[in-house]
Amino acid sequence: MYGILILASCHPDFDKFEGPEWIEGKLFTQLQSIPEAASFVICVQKSGYDTILSSGNYTIFAPDNAAIEEYFINHPLYNSVYDMSPKDLAALVKAHIIQNPWSRDQLQRANEEGWINRWDPYNDEPWGYKRQTLLKDKDRKYWTYIDPARDITRIVDSTKSNNHRIVYQPSRKYIPFFFDDHMEIAGISGKDYEFYFDRSFDPGYLYLANAQLSPKDYFAENGFIFIIDKVVPPLKNAEQLLEGSDNGNNFHMFLDLIYLFPTFHVNEYQTNEQPGVEEGHVVPTLYDLDYEELVFDIHEEMTGRYLTNLKTTTRYHYGLIAPTNAALQDLINNVITIGSGDSTRWPSFSLAPEHIKKIIVNTHMSRSPIFLSDIENGFLNGEWDTVFVDPASVIEKHYGSNATFFGVKRAIVPRAFTSITAPVYLRPEYRYFMNALEFTGMSPILKRRNANYSFFVVEDARDYKFQDGDQSWITNRILNQVGTFVPGEKARKEFIPTLGGNFIVYDTTRRPVQLQELTDNGKTYAAQNYFRHPRTSLFWRLYSDFPAFFDLMNKAGMLDINWGRLNFTNENELYTIFAPSDEALPSYITDTLSMEELQQFIKYHFIRGDLIFTDGNKPPGDYKTLRVDESSHPYNPRFLTLNIQPEPDRIRIYDDLGNHTCDVSVFDRNSNTRTAVRRDWGDYATTAVIHSIDTVLLKRQP
Repeated sequence: MYGILILASCHPDFDKFEGPEWIEGKLFTQLQSIPEAASFVICVQKSGYDTILSSGNYTIFAPDNAAIEEYFINHPLYNSVYDMSPKDLAALVKAHIIQNPWSRDQLQRANEEGWINRWDPYNDEPWGYKRQTLLKDKDRKYWTYIDPARDITRIVDSTKSNNHRIVYQPSRKYIPFFFDDHMEIAGISGKDYEFYFDRSFDPGYLYLANAQLSPKDYFAENGFIFIIDKVVPPLKNAEQLLEGSDNGNNFHMFLDLIYLFPTFHVNEYQTNEQPGVEEGHVVPTLYDLDYEELVFDIHEEMTGRYLTNLKTTTRYHYGLIAPTNAALQDLINNVITIGSGDSTRWPSFSLAPEHIKKIIVNTHMSRSPIFLSDIENGFLNGEWDTVFVDPASVIEKHYGSNATFFGVKRAIVPRAFTSITAPVYLRPEYRYFMNALEFTGMSPILKRRNANYSFFVVEDARDYKFQDGDQSWITNRILNQVGTFVPGEKARKEFIPTLGGNFIVYDTTRRPVQLQELTDNGKTYAAQNYFRHPRTSLFWRLYSDFPAFFDLMNKAGMLDINWGRLNFTNENELYTIFAPSDEALPSYITDTLSMEELQQFIKYHFIRGDLIFTDGNKPPGDYKTLRVDESSHPYNPRFLTLNIQPEPDRIRIYDDLGNHTCDVSVFDRNSNTRTAVRRDWGDYATTAVIHSIDTVLLKRQP
């Protein structure tokens, strides 16, 4: 059924297969005629699949006799096929059979949308490398604990259970194929393949998981047979690999973290499809199981981004890094709880919020398979962080049916615990702030590597408003607590731009407390309150603080009184204004100027494109004003410049001839006055800064 779904969308590149006259007959008959498959023939007969292979269309990958012998040498639990239990034998046989006939060429020319078309740029590469086998796990019973007071369900040990759920398994297991074209487009190297399957990859050959296909193909009336040089054991999914390790490693603590996040949905259709329903018999309710807050469903054989279905499964695979119990306990003791020796951390892991546990799980998951090259060069995990794993930490590796799997003896420390967000996640007093970060999805922004943020966090007692506003309001408020650099403390006041479009005023005479967590992308400070940012527009600030300069602009026809704005500025641009005080303006006789001259005089006091404060953070140099140069041309506009020398606590201004004109000091009453505009989302952003000067700025003639 499932294989037919894939073929239904195929591009008609292949003619309908018509077997040559010399074909022996049905698949099993043809299999019996191949001497090197004699041992596998016995496996098929004893499992009862000899008759099944004559009734449908299949492709068989038959391990040769040497492969069967090697398999039993490496699995001493059984001496031969005659010792195997019927269940294990059937699973082994079904793992080597896929539904529908697939030629060697077809196995290498499929994508999630069907056969690739070399003339279709959207479907011209063989991304679809997995095929569905006949092996399917039974529906599984999960022991659960239901807490009606909190409306939550957890998967638990049977001894702690008060209920159970039977989860329907919709899909058979998938198995991967590796070949040149796919490995090239997927960026998989021969070393990556060898790392998982302990054998070299020979270009030009086709591999079924760890087994190489022989060059010769065998045809039958109802399918194809390929001889392979290894037995491919039934692949386990991520959940099965976490449950039991062949190497004696224990991952149950990590599995228990995953089991904190299940969501069960009644599957009415499959429940009613069970035998006996039509006769009125009572049957168990079947459920679908999802882990909606995690990267992927560890038990689910179907994979895919955005939608789990049969088509995307042929292309997509996941990755899992599983810390052992000891490794996870080390992370808890050394980073998260007071066991680290830091009394500000969580008293115990059981009291830590679920956000922290979810972060730990998603940190060890990936939306893509993880190969050796990814370990060496870094890979993107489920928290959208680039992480690196020490290869020496890897103690177990498997290419599972739905995910690649690494067992590690050192857990990955989430970047949420090493970046500027560390105190927010690791200190109980910032729990509500942490909830806000999770609610807004802002954590990835604050965890950026190579940043040098200054993050000002407010403890929970002052965080009550975060429980009210909508997502955009909360997001903007947090962004305005994050400065884009760490203060240098060279000036009395430093104006640090925020990620929200405003400025944090850092006063070195009232330094905030820096939190002591080791962070790798900036510093985190304890703030007393949330910062208040200006909401007054440039129009109204000039009107209230510089009335003489405002009246002069009005006289020059440069104001839109009805809309309350300056008609020669743009709200989407930044401005620094050196505004003459009321006492300074009478020193220059403006009544003798024409309207055009008056406008150009005023524009010489406006610098466009930069916000310059008295903290010395802007470089010295010539800054363009709004005053048009006499040599300007409509097709090549030019503007006069002012030479600005920003220094700690002072701005020095020079005219166009290099003469010192005036200074602005941090101690001046009307210096560093910020103004703002309201954005579409309802918050305000700083777009201008005004400095009062005790003179007027004039263009000097050489």
